[in-house]
Amino acid sequence: IFFSNVQVTEMSKSSKCSSVKLSKCGTVEEEISCLQAELKAEEELLAKLKATDSVNSQRNKSREAPSGSNPPSEHESDRISLKNRTLGARPPEAITRLSDRNQELECDVHRDSGRYLDNSSLYRIIPPVKDEIPRNASPDHNGSALAPNRPSTQREGNDFGAAWVPRSYSSDLKERLENLTDLLVEERKQRTKKKVLMVSPEVENHLVDLQAMSRHERQSSSLQQRIQHLDDEIERRDQELALLRQAMDRQAQEFEGTRRVMIEERSNAAGCEREMNALLGEAQMLREEMRHRELAEQHTLEEGARIVHRLEAEIQSLNAELDEAQVEMSHLRVMLQKYDKESQMEQERMEHLHNRQVAELSHAVQETQWNVGAKERDLADANLQIVHLKAEMAKLKDELQHSAREYQSQAEHKLRSSVQREKELWQALEDRDARIRHMERSLQDRQYGPKSTESELLSRDDAFYKMAKTLEQRNEENVHLQRLLK
Repeated sequence: IFFSNVQVTEMSKSSKCSSVKLSKCGTVEEEISCLQAELKAEEELLAKLKATDSVNSQRNKSREAPSGSNPPSEHESDRISLKNRTLGARPPEAITRLSDRNQELECDVHRDSGRYLDNSSLYRIIPPVKDEIPRNASPDHNGSALAPNRPSTQREGNDFGAAWVPRSYSSDLKERLENLTDLLVEERKQRTKKKVLMVSPEVENHLVDLQAMSRHERQSSSLQQRIQHLDDEIERRDQELALLRQAMDRQAQEFEGTRRVMIEERSNAAGCEREMNALLGEAQMLREEMRHRELAEQHTLEEGARIVHRLEAEIQSLNAELDEAQVEMSHLRVMLQKYDKESQMEQERMEHLHNRQVAELSHAVQETQWNVGAKERDLADANLQIVHLKAEMAKLKDELQHSAREYQSQAEHKLRSSVQREKELWQALEDRDARIRHMERSLQDRQYGPKSTESELLSRDDAFYKMAKTLEQRNEENVHLQRLLK
């Protein structure tokens, strides 16, 4: 019991350590490895418990073996072996308590009756009355009066011979003998009930099996809770995957928005080019107009050379207009040069900005493609891990259910066998009590019946000895059957 308690404490410590390890584990693979290590530790502890139970049973058997330097007599050894086989495998403390109780009962009977026989089931009562003891009677080693000096009808080591009893005390002795035998029968019944009620090794083994079953049920419930936790973890990771998919969708939408912005920028650049072309067209028109004006001025100069005197005032006015036109032309040339420079700088800046945006977008596209590939690889790895974990979880569930069914069937079988064995033991005890009552009646008939010869007494003793031998053989068969049942 001490070793089993130590093993139970070790099992509780190991379960606590394993729960701490499970709480520390981060990934699902580490949790599964921790569960497997916990199952292995529980199997090792069960093997240790079985080994300690076998060692304790062997120690109990070795303690029950008779010890001492002086070997007992043949009849005493037969009686001890018969007693040990009827008692069965009991702890040494229970055996000592039973032996002390037997000694107390024997002392009480000896004090009441005056004589205690060596056999635990038969008593011979001689009242210590001094007035009616014959003169030729001699006291025995217990102080009680025996029959007169005559040839002994008893064998050495056996007290089953008939004692001399005065006829005047026969009725009193009969009553006292019947009362004492009833008391002994009741005491023996109570003793057998106590023996049967004592916890036998089989019942202890069944209790240990039931405790192991309850422990395995608790472990299976904890494993089911752990499996539920893993299912929750898988659901949480599925939610994370859904969130990642949503983030990828948002990134795709952002990429689409940047692409639209690029298209708008390109359209704006095309509009600027169209405006520049329109301005160049206007400048060309102004050049054409200037050329036409020069031609008109030349024509007017030719006409003025022909009619100088008539058109001096007109020439002066035309010269003033020409000067104004030249000033305007120079101003327009400066404006055109400045506009050309600004448009060229703006075009260069737009081209540089466009090139930089194109490079940034290409880099962003590459990064998004690489991220999408990495996410897809992570998703594939996670799906493989989920499939592997689901397969291992199903396998663990099947193994746990199979082990629980096996333990339950074994426990039910052992309980049925223990109940059947208990019924057989009760029946054997009742048969033994019936045989003891029959032997007591035969002893009473032999003590108070007609006097028999020495040969008849010897034949009765032999018959009784054969009956004891057969009872011992039956007890040995019962012990053998008990061992086979174990």
